Amino acid sequence: MGNERDEGIESDEVGIDSHKEEGGIESDGMGNEGEEGYRAHCSFARTEPDSEKNNNNQVFELVKFCESLCFSVAMEHAELTTEQVLKRDIPWETYMTTKLISGTGLQLLRRYDNRSESQRAQLLDDDGPAYVRVFVSILRDIFKEETVEYVLALMDEMLTANPKRARLFHDQSVLNEDTYEPFLSNWFVQEKSCKILALIVSARPKTQDNIVSNGEASHSKEKFTTLDDVLKGLVEWLCSQLKKPSHPSRGIPVAVNCLAALLKEPLVRSSFVQVDGVKLLIPLISPASTQQSIQLLYETCLCIWLLSFYEPAIEYLATSRALPRLIEVVKSSTKEKVVRVVVLTLRNLLPKGAFAAQMIDLGLLQIVQSLKAQAWSDEDLLDTLNQLEQGLKDNIKRLSSFDKYKQEVLLGHLDWSAMHKDPLFWRDNITSFEENDFQILRVLITVLDTSNDPRALSVACFDLSQFIQYHPAGRIIVTDLKAKERVMKLMNHENAEVTKNSLLCIQRLFLEPPPIGSLKLNTDASIHPDAYIIGVGAVIRDNCGSIIVATSKPLKGVFSTEMGEFLDLHEGLLLAKQHNLIVHLVEVDVSIVASALNSSLSNLGDACYVILDIKALFEEVGVVSCYAIPHNGNRLIKISPPWLTPMLRSLFG
Repeated sequence: MGNERDEGIESDEVGIDSHKEEGGIESDGMGNEGEEGYRAHCSFARTEPDSEKNNNNQVFELVKFCESLCFSVAMEHAELTTEQVLKRDIPWETYMTTKLISGTGLQLLRRYDNRSESQRAQLLDDDGPAYVRVFVSILRDIFKEETVEYVLALMDEMLTANPKRARLFHDQSVLNEDTYEPFLSNWFVQEKSCKILALIVSARPKTQDNIVSNGEASHSKEKFTTLDDVLKGLVEWLCSQLKKPSHPSRGIPVAVNCLAALLKEPLVRSSFVQVDGVKLLIPLISPASTQQSIQLLYETCLCIWLLSFYEPAIEYLATSRALPRLIEVVKSSTKEKVVRVVVLTLRNLLPKGAFAAQMIDLGLLQIVQSLKAQAWSDEDLLDTLNQLEQGLKDNIKRLSSFDKYKQEVLLGHLDWSAMHKDPLFWRDNITSFEENDFQILRVLITVLDTSNDPRALSVACFDLSQFIQYHPAGRIIVTDLKAKERVMKLMNHENAEVTKNSLLCIQRLFLEPPPIGSLKLNTDASIHPDAYIIGVGAVIRDNCGSIIVATSKPLKGVFSTEMGEFLDLHEGLLLAKQHNLIVHLVEVDVSIVASALNSSLSNLGDACYVILDIKALFEEVGVVSCYAIPHNGNRLIKISPPWLTPMLRSLFG
């Protein structure tokens, strides 16, 4: 079981132990809600006529006696076992005479009835689909309770002995049969029907060309029971048994047993989560001692393992007491199959959300190391324990480094320690910044408002820019936390280091990165109306927002805004050519410039020669797209003071 994959869990691979162990869980009881439900069902004629109120005591005594008798009979019936039912003598010849079964069916039943297990196994190997057709037809056409129970007991015995026989219900020869509907009634019928249905559904073949099931091959207009109907009904009934079992001792075990077979079905998982079924399993995760309770615990943990492949279920498990209960079970259990399924579940949950931190806090590493020292017959279990141990150790290292960072931020001791610029730290810990409603980010933003220490301001700006770069929704989150305005105020700070990192943060906040594997060129020019000089700057970045190369310089002369932008772009393209870079995207902030560069017209005015040079450079450096964005969006170079060069030198120099 150690190597199961969620997508391919076959019923025989799941490893659900049959209920054959001593004191095993036999199914059954009454179809109503125990004694109270049955008494309510039998409470007929309880209304007392006003006119004869004092004359009917004897009648009511008789009614009460009848109720008691009915309940006693029902409880006896509730305790039926498969062995008891199979001792019945069923009048098959009478059913053939009344044409409820065919002559062929009678012959098959005579051959099968009252035979040993080995003889029946041989008959099923030789003619299994024929027996399936006979059993299903009896359940469909005969309504005598004793006979229905007898056939269900035969089928339960057949499938318990070999669950793979459930595949017989999907044989080509029975595709025209509605194999689900006859199972959809005292407790014995409910239990056996539920168990058999669960096995049949879990054994159905994967959808392939020309392979259909449950009557889908038939051209008849008769409406067959769909798989969705079956699964929905099963999930609802199973959850009702977990909430309020119809049988006091067998209701919950039967429900959990069936769920363990069905929860590999995506539709069952989603339906089970939607009806809040996960919370019904959590109380069942507790250390067990008796054989019956160990089997129930194993199958409950198996259900949790199957749910650990389904994200909505994981979200619920994260907010419940599931993890502490699982750890308590694995700590105290001596049953290998229970330990194995819990360890597999913990391995699945380890990389999800905050589970790793909780596991470490609950001392799981020490428990795993203790389990490794024990003798296990399953080699896969030891491999899984090794994987879980290594994962926990890795998380301890990761969490330790983040804890140090967190302490540094919360105490206000921001400094240029190695973790701030370590890409691995940010990749491994980025989700930890989401804890406590982004507490760390909020503290960093508060530092921008309250600190007078240039180093703390620089580090805070840089860390915010790192969060924007590494978190998938970083730009949106930082914007929602109102950090943009605070960072922009620092762009004119007297300290060059603060200015540099605030500008870097604004760059990542405003500019969308290019696609993976691409480079983008951003340019902008600063023109002062009273000076005979302009400042031009360009930067080339990758898809992570990292700066590959940048430049800034003054150009002497009097230029229009458009000409200044053309000259600025020309410098940026020369920079790409100089460094042998392939730049796919060019972003400018003047729409006239972008339009001229995308135009095929030859008469482009005074800027004609510059534009032709730019287009030639486009081909040389591989530009495939040049577009304009709003002026306030391209803030990489444009800042408040008119003279850009000192600022750009502090940023790139």
